[in-house]
Amino acid sequence: IMIDNAIVMLDYFHQFKNRKVFLALMGATLTTVVALLLVFLLPEEDRKNLTDFVAIIAVALGTSLLSSLLYIPGMYVLLFGNKPALLNSKPRKKRWRVQTFLLYEKVILFLTRYRKSFLVVIILGFGLPVFLLPAKWDEHPWYNNTIGSDLYQETLRPYIDKALGGSLRLFVRNVYEKSSYRDAERTKLYVTAQLPYGNTPDQMNYIIGRIEEYLETVTGIDKFVTNVSSGQYARIEISFLTEHETGSLPYWLKSRLIARSLDWSGVSWSVYGVGQGFSNGSQDEIPNFQVLMKGYNYDELEKQAAVLAEKLLAHKRIQKVNIDERLSYSEKSSSEYVLQIDQQKLSLQQGNIFSLTNHLRQVSKPSYSTASITLDNTIYPLSIRAENSAGFSTWELMQSPLLINPEKTVKLNNLATLELQKTGSTIYKEDRQYIRLVGFEYYGSWQFGDKYLKEKLEEMKTEMPVGYSATKQSWRWNFDKVKRQYSLLALLILANFIICAILFENLKQPLYIIATLPVSFIGLFLIFAVFDFYFDQGGYAAFVLLGGLVVNASILVVNDLNNNFIASHNHNRRVLKTIANRSRTIVLTVLSTCFGMIPFLIEGQSEVFWFSLAIGTIGGLVMSLVAVFVVLPVMIVELNDQNN
Repeated sequence: IMIDNAIVMLDYFHQFKNRKVFLALMGATLTTVVALLLVFLLPEEDRKNLTDFVAIIAVALGTSLLSSLLYIPGMYVLLFGNKPALLNSKPRKKRWRVQTFLLYEKVILFLTRYRKSFLVVIILGFGLPVFLLPAKWDEHPWYNNTIGSDLYQETLRPYIDKALGGSLRLFVRNVYEKSSYRDAERTKLYVTAQLPYGNTPDQMNYIIGRIEEYLETVTGIDKFVTNVSSGQYARIEISFLTEHETGSLPYWLKSRLIARSLDWSGVSWSVYGVGQGFSNGSQDEIPNFQVLMKGYNYDELEKQAAVLAEKLLAHKRIQKVNIDERLSYSEKSSSEYVLQIDQQKLSLQQGNIFSLTNHLRQVSKPSYSTASITLDNTIYPLSIRAENSAGFSTWELMQSPLLINPEKTVKLNNLATLELQKTGSTIYKEDRQYIRLVGFEYYGSWQFGDKYLKEKLEEMKTEMPVGYSATKQSWRWNFDKVKRQYSLLALLILANFIICAILFENLKQPLYIIATLPVSFIGLFLIFAVFDFYFDQGGYAAFVLLGGLVVNASILVVNDLNNNFIASHNHNRRVLKTIANRSRTIVLTVLSTCFGMIPFLIEGQSEVFWFSLAIGTIGGLVMSLVAVFVVLPVMIVELNDQNN
């Protein structure tokens, strides 16, 4: 990248013996620096490894600019003296060059004749983000009746997305959605163990200890670090000696750990780090249909959730409803026994809820102290419980006679049912309102399930007390993140426009230069999507770098046009000759940058950051040649001047 400015200055000084191109070089360098500085406006996770990269390139570009102004012309005069300029020597034009130029001229003039159609093809080649439109948009009937309709979503959308999505759709669907942040670290194996709620850290530590005893016998392990977070989660991180990192030991050890984990039933194991990850735990998914309920009384909110569940279960395609669903994947679900008492049957037995729950409390193991006792001036909590309360089972609870009034006993299974239900482990509150999530699956078309849920929510609105609400949870665009990304792109375009407008003292010419930027992104999209390369933080750096590099060639071309280096009465001929005259410089600068990226490709996709940066930059720069030699002249050439 540093020698690009030297190539441009050497070519200009060789031809015209002046430094008039320096202002254009300075403008081109500023566009690159400004594009790089946008990194500092990215979120922390995207900015993490790019700050030093940007600072070094910015300093290098400033140094190369100073070198091209002073060192390159001085060295040229020292080595070649005052030889006549290239254009003044009037070299003999070769026939193949003339024929190539005439063919190039015919192609550009033909495309200019159909300029609107050509630009539409370029726009569709880049792609329109119609494939990102959501299936539904809450509280916007016009959207749901058009784009959200069954006709569009099921019949038209697959074809429209492909036709209008272009290279952007290929990149987003095949590359970007599978991308992630990667660290350049040593080969490691990770083993995680999960136990259900109720297990203690000692129990988890005992299980992990057996794995540690086995690891101590394996030769080639550098170290392993164990972390027992709780009775529900533990993790072992295993690193290897340098000579074994790239060998078969990590894969062999992974297979042995998988075999040993299968011997421990009741434990959810995950072994990953090399190859395809292993897990014997069942995935606890959050249902597709969710209803967020809010209210100021927790018990009443639970009652309203049960009413909604009863309404939903009336449909034969809904088999189960969880009225206490988790709000996020990070929260682990737990289980509890729920005793449903038939108050009508209890009244017929001349009992009441108070007497029944009081008797249940007496035969159960207390969870807190009921009194206190003082010994040696120290107060100790005192719990009073039945002798067999620790072993009191659910079967005994339902089958043993319970005293419901001073004169009568009855078996609980005649009055109530006991069910084990999944429940959230956390009680949430927002704006002094309790929050409860109701989740269920609809076995059938999503559209019909959504329609049925809306009908039941409308019924709930008329039945729920004041202060309680039930709203359908649906997927929404992350408008804040999208807004930030588009604002940075707009800021880059605005900065390039301002720099070019100041340089050329013109408000129209900068638009031509900016138009070459999205064309080069087509090359980046295609090289990642077609060849299935992995996209990490280096890919983001490639976007940033292209934002400054691609416009440089266009700036040089427009600068030549403004300085009238090519004399011609025909505007179109002058435009095409200027581009042809600068073709050698443009191709050399693109090739020098691409060749400079080749060393980063040697290690393949295992090379974190640098491979994605190199392959993305190469793809964008190759496509930028199409932007400069085809798109730019098609926009500048005038139709009314073709016959002059």
